[in-house]
Amino acid sequence: MAEPQVGVAYTFYRSLFSLALPGEFQGNPTLEAGDFKVKKDTGSFVNLATLPVLEPAGGTTVKFVLSATEMTASIVIVQAIDQTSPKEWGDAAWQFDVPVQTVDSLYTALVALLGTPAGASISADLAAIEAQTDDIGVAGAGLTGLVLSATERQAIADALLDRNMATGTDSGSESVRTVRQFLRGPHRSRFAIVDTTLTVYKENDTDVSHTLVLTPAPGADPVSAGNPAGP
Repeated sequence: MAEPQVGVAYTFYRSLFSLALPGEFQGNPTLEAGDFKVKKDTGSFVNLATLPVLEPAGGTTVKFVLSATEMTASIVIVQAIDQTSPKEWGDAAWQFDVPVQTVDSLYTALVALLGTPAGASISADLAAIEAQTDDIGVAGAGLTGLVLSATERQAIADALLDRNMATGTDSGSESVRTVRQFLRGPHRSRFAIVDTTLTVYKENDTDVSHTLVLTPAPGADPVSAGNPAGP
């Protein structure tokens, strides 16, 4: 039988004790409106939305069905009091502590979050992951011995050399020299010379990257500007 759960319809079965035959269940008990009530948490008792029935008919087992609304509580109490006179069966009450999640619903939630287990179970999948990550160690302690292969190192170098300098954050300035500024040298970036000041521009050929003060050589041909072809 499924476990009770908050906000989920719940079915349970009980038998009622006979007053005429103490110690025995009442056979084919009379079940009438008003005999069965439900109480949620600190609320009042109200009639069950669905009148219980015998299952099988004429037997001693009573089937109770609580709706999702009736199960929306932390504690649910079902009360049974025979309204006929004289009473046919004795008073009874049953309390249910209703959790938000059950073992079954937690498993369903985990499968929805993590997907269907690839192995025998979720625990088996977790064990497989643990086996593959044991070498990492606590706080990555096991990663200290890792060494990049020559191919990996070359790939990083190639990515650095091929990087588009127009992207990323430019932290260089007149007082902070960066590799980005160095790569903008006059051989690739636009520059202009006014008097003894060489101005190097950024990749958009408009914003200034940095300037240099030139020392002219007497008799040498002057250079006044440079603007590389392409972007």
